Order: sequence, then structure tokens, then C-alpha cells
Amino acid sequence: MLQCSSVIEDSGDYNLYGCRLPGPISSLSSVNFNSLSVLNIGFNFLCSKFSIWLLNISSIVFIDLSNNPLYGQISLGLGELPNLHYLDLSENENLTGCLSKLLSRSGKKIEFLNLALNNFLAAAYTVGGHSFSAAAIEYVILKMKPPVHRPQIALLLALHKLKVSEELRKSAIDTCEPLVAFALSTGMYSSSAVRIYKAKRLGEELQGAQHDFIRASVGLSSNGRLLVPKMLHCFAKSFVDNAKLAVWISHYLPPQQAAFVEQCISQRRQSLLGSRNCGILPFDSRFRYLFLLDQLSL
Repeated sequence: MLQCSSVIEDSGDYNLYGCRLPGPISSLSSVNFNSLSVLNIGFNFLCSKFSIWLLNISSIVFIDLSNNPLYGQISLGLGELPNLHYLDLSENENLTGCLSKLLSRSGKKIEFLNLALNNFLAAAYTVGGHSFSAAAIEYVILKMKPPVHRPQIALLLALHKLKVSEELRKSAIDTCEPLVAFALSTGMYSSSAVRIYKAKRLGEELQGAQHDFIRASVGLSSNGRLLVPKMLHCFAKSFVDNAKLAVWISHYLPPQQAAFVEQCISQRRQSLLGSRNCGILPFDSRFRYLFLLDQLSL
């Protein structure tokens, strides 16, 4: 049980992040939160069902319940809170809900949404009159391997629940196309942008997606080290040696940027900084869909 509720119940900011507090979250239901704007109780040991009393706090702007052993169904009423702009429910592996329904009720109010590492159901897609989940499309129809750069617990949960029907097998392609990795937008900050692909130019457009991702995501550190996103590093390491990775990436950059990268590589080789020219940027699983301006009119 939370013992310090009465101390700050009149405050607009309830911040107990990382306090290792035990007990059910329902123990807060008796507190007067009429003017509460920030509820930050992430990274505790609040083991209980998701509490619907949160839906009565119309003034709430910021909710962080991440890293708690919460379980049960998320109420779709969260999306209807009039002032909610920040919602973090990540790393509660037994929370369930429907992402598409939650977003449909929130409109454009929620600016930050993190649902990583829980048991939310994604939208299904209708293809040829048949409904397929995103996991079925990625791992069965497109025959992609589970990527090591993305959060593994959520992937394992999705694959464990995936039932492969005969109709699903018939819809699968013959062999995996590695460049599809740059076409999959998973709703995470480090994933590729949302694009529309046409069958007649699919190969060309997949190559274009690879070029765009590399140009948009790689960078240089202050000491001339090439910064490579983990997704790109995992894609390239199956056919490019680490020592040649920076040179391989430079081939996809505009001439001026490529020349600058090669100059930095040369300077590092001549200095005492060692031969490792690349740093790996960790995968960012925060919620985001990136839309390209030239695609919005299609």
C-alpha cells in the first residue's frame, strides 16, 4: 500500500518514480486528485489490475505507469481524457488492450505514447478478403526473421500467439527479400518511415527506402566516428565486415557527405583513436509513425 498519498494529495504533481513502492495501484483511489496534472509512478512494484479511477481525473496531462507488474485490460476511456498528452504504459508485460481503438478515441491529443513490452493487440489488415495481423504479415507472408534489434519479449509474445492457417501459408512469398526491413514501419521511433509501394516498381522503391533510411539515420560524433543505428548494423553485418561498414555506408550518402565520412575514417586511422570507425546507436522503441511529405498526397 502507498503510505504517502495524503502528504501530496493536494499537489498538481504526484511524482514517485523509482521509489520501489509495493502494493496495488487501487490504494490511490481514495486520494483527492481533482487538480492533478502529473501522475508519475513508474518503476515501482505496483502489482494490480489497471484501475479505472484514473478515468475520473479530467485534469491529468501526464501519466507514467511504466515498469510495474500491472495486468488486466486497459480501459479505452484513457483516450477520452480531455487533457492527456503523455501516456507511458511500457514494460507491463501483462497489460492487454487494443491499440487501434485506444488511438481512435484519443484523436490527436496524445503527443507521446509508449506501449513497448506489453500485450497490446495491433490492428489487423484485410488483404484479398482475408484478415492478417502485422506479425502474420511480417513473419509468415514476408518470411522475415525476428530482428535482434527490436525488443524481444514483445516479439516472442506475438509469435507465440500466432496461428498459421493454410490460407496464410498460401499467401506467403517464396523467399525473403532482405530490403523489406527498410519497408516495415513498426510504429517505433527507430523504424522506417511509412511509404506506399507499387508492385511494378517494388524493387526500385525498396532500394530507395534503404537509401533514404541510411541518409536520414546515420551521423557523425564529435570525434569523427560514424554513428550507425542498430537496425542498419544488424542488416549489414551478414554481408559486410565491421571494418568496412563505414565505407559501405558512405556509398549511399550524397557525394559531399561521403567524402567527409571517408576523410574522418582516414584521420581516425592515422590517430590514436583505433581502427573502430563506427558507433552503434541503440534501437529506440518509443511510439512514433514517420510520414514523408511526398507520400501524403498519394
